[in-house]
Amino acid sequence: MQCFFVFAYYMREFEQRNPNLKVFNAVMHLDESTPHLHIDFVPMAHKGQRGLSLKNSMSGALREQGFFSSNKMQNEWTAWSESERSVMEQILLKHGLRREDKNVHRQHLSVDDYKKAAQEAENIRKINAHINELKKKPIEELTSYEAALIKNQNDVMREKVTELRQQVEEMSKKAQADFVPVNVYNPDKLQYIADGLARTKIPFVAESNTLYIPDYALETARAISRHYKPSENAPSIREQIKLDIDRLVYSSASVEDLLARLKERGYEIKRGKYISVKAPSAERFVRLKTLGEEYLPKNLERRIAESGRFVDCVHEKAQNANPVEKRFHSVILNVTTVVTQFRLEPKKSNARRHYCFQNDEWINYLSQQLLTIGDFGITSRDDIYAKAQELQHNIHVMRSKGDNPTEHETALKRINKLIKAYEEIVEGNYIDNLIKAQKSREAAAQRSEKSPKHKR
Repeated sequence: MQCFFVFAYYMREFEQRNPNLKVFNAVMHLDESTPHLHIDFVPMAHKGQRGLSLKNSMSGALREQGFFSSNKMQNEWTAWSESERSVMEQILLKHGLRREDKNVHRQHLSVDDYKKAAQEAENIRKINAHINELKKKPIEELTSYEAALIKNQNDVMREKVTELRQQVEEMSKKAQADFVPVNVYNPDKLQYIADGLARTKIPFVAESNTLYIPDYALETARAISRHYKPSENAPSIREQIKLDIDRLVYSSASVEDLLARLKERGYEIKRGKYISVKAPSAERFVRLKTLGEEYLPKNLERRIAESGRFVDCVHEKAQNANPVEKRFHSVILNVTTVVTQFRLEPKKSNARRHYCFQNDEWINYLSQQLLTIGDFGITSRDDIYAKAQELQHNIHVMRSKGDNPTEHETALKRINKLIKAYEEIVEGNYIDNLIKAQKSREAAAQRSEKSPKHKR
């Protein structure tokens, strides 16, 4: 009964809001799963430039009422529909009701999903056509199954047909447009353009190095592209996704656990044939498979299974290490901890490889000092400084004799680097200094981003 008053209230002012839509029939259906109102009207336009002064034109009628087309995806009809939905929502609120929008969380359909939805809609259309043919037969010739089909046609089919029609209609707009490929070979730039298109609600299909964009949106895409400014220091969105996954590999028990930890960090996860993730700062989902072989689920499982080997190896070596080596082993373990806790942003030694502890610039720096300690047989702090003095003396003697001291000079450089690292560890706070330096860089980058010349 409450639905009756809602529809009656909406219908009472329909022609007042829409003077160009002349209603000749309005029927309420309150006995179905979704109560609804059918309104039949004739759209009338009065400002035709040619021919009759009064014309039957939906777009013309709506334009006269103040609804205009802003682009091919937002025409007069969609603008008017949104306005009418807003009116209905206001009426519902007055009656203590709320409109359920079943499409508010609808995900972007891929081309394959669109084809599937279109096929389902076509199958349903055929079933409806078959039932409509059955209706032409005399009642006495119908089987009980056919009679049941006719009886339940509206209840069973209408809601699903409507839902699929909305999906297909949305994707049909894309399919009917002339889509053209735009090659973008910088992954971060491609992500930036895709995010801009998503914000402006322009449909697109993204491949590894290509965006397929409607021809009418090419200029918009070019404008977005012109505003792209590569960051000098910050990693791209794709690189940041990879780095976050790389770090979580070391604290996850499985791929499912890793995805759960990504969600805790603000990521969105989409499952299907392929797993896709969306970073907190991004507008577009990225398939794991497009990040590289190491990010396929089967390889992530392997990496997770092997993730404890590096730390176990360091612990094992530390058991039989001398006091100087123990200090370096301890700091290496601390680096692995602060990296996996997301307190320290790691730096890769080899930018082309995925991040792992063996490809960490800080850890490799410390590991090089351990090699120097082993190569020169150093067991104490005094040994380090004694070796430096010995090498300096040998270089001086060789130069005085006219000999080439290159080998000793190379060795002294290694010892001097070891002294620097040792003093940073023993006399300073190595990890805290790395974190402080990182915060300083981040603060400088933020100031730079706010500067007008760096704004995108």
